[in-house]
Amino acid sequence: MQGLTIVSLGFSTGTRACFSFVIGVYQNYARIYRFDHAAVVISPSFDLFTTDVLFQFFHRLVHPSIVDMPDSTPSTVPLLLGLDRMIMMLSDQEKVWVKETLISYHGYPPEQVESQANSSRKVLASFSPLDTPYNKPLSEVTKTTWCYTIGDPLWSSGGLFSRATHVWKVLFKEDEKQFYALKDSWRHVYRDTEIKVYERVCCRYEEYLTKLARAVGGLDLGDIKGFTEHRTNSCNRQPNWRKV
Repeated sequence: MQGLTIVSLGFSTGTRACFSFVIGVYQNYARIYRFDHAAVVISPSFDLFTTDVLFQFFHRLVHPSIVDMPDSTPSTVPLLLGLDRMIMMLSDQEKVWVKETLISYHGYPPEQVESQANSSRKVLASFSPLDTPYNKPLSEVTKTTWCYTIGDPLWSSGGLFSRATHVWKVLFKEDEKQFYALKDSWRHVYRDTEIKVYERVCCRYEEYLTKLARAVGGLDLGDIKGFTEHRTNSCNRQPNWRKV
């Protein structure tokens, strides 16, 4: 139960982890617990003093592999194994763009934009222009791109075994004069993607309903090849798994 509390706290405090680890030590022996949003996978018990399992684990934890991103986006590598590879720190040039955009288009005082740019993160998303005909399928007009978070989450629910959700205020370079809301959630596999709800509304009405949020894009990260950590249950223990 202590391990669950630690991991749940880590998922809910903005670490943006897809999965996380806890080491349980019992006298001379230990186990490694890997938690994602659906389950926990537990390693066999190993001796802390007669094996190198713990050393191998820490080496792999801080040396995650580089994986190609979709749509010709440059390859990235997270700082630690388990962190979301589709969320990145900003370059110096991107921080300058965020600061200039907040001042020029959104009326932010110059003394506030430095902290906003330093705390901003670049998140993989999809986008379509607001002047796209509302009843045109989004799959035909959206493109994969990056958005930039501004400030703390507008809403957050960081559950461990649940539909953990964060809503962020973001900027797109494709439309820097407008703030957008990015909803990042873990969807149950038996539920339709949320973007389909908006498309159904578009198909039923000749004009888009007032005061109803309008979607400009949507990505199911679990469907992207090579990014299995974005699936709710992202790991299974192998029968012959002896080392983590």
